[in-house]
Amino acid sequence: MSKLKEIAFSIHSPNILEIPVTTVPQSIGDFTMNVRTNNVVKLVANVGWLAVENSGLQSVGPVKVDLILEIWRGPVGTGTVIYRATDSASATNQRGFAVFDNFRLTTICHVDGPFASSQNVTYNLSARLGTPGTPQALIVGPITFYGEEIQP
Repeated sequence: MSKLKEIAFSIHSPNILEIPVTTVPQSIGDFTMNVRTNNVVKLVANVGWLAVENSGLQSVGPVKVDLILEIWRGPVGTGTVIYRATDSASATNQRGFAVFDNFRLTTICHVDGPFASSQNVTYNLSARLGTPGTPQALIVGPITFYGEEIQP
């Protein structure tokens, strides 16, 4: 029978935000936990975001916006990406108002390990835009990122 050994988490407070997303990965949550030998870490993240069509004009139809979420072991940019997922939303703009299916709540889950030795491990959750050009994305919350150390 598996045993839960430790929980660590990052909850963005306040959980209502407007973080612009660019094509460069940026950390939106992190935590450190002490992982023991042979254990695994279950990682879960929930990210609320908004697809934005920002041409300044009334669009003819929906524009696809891709948001890439990555889990890093170590710092964003210099650590190791251990999980990557892309979610898409449709953005429209009618007279400057977001309409249609612009809002998303994306959930990702990954298991890291088993670990060969006990160690402190820092996990980072990052977001970046996968669609170049005028479509944009905003992280609007909630952002919840947590890890559970499990002894198999």
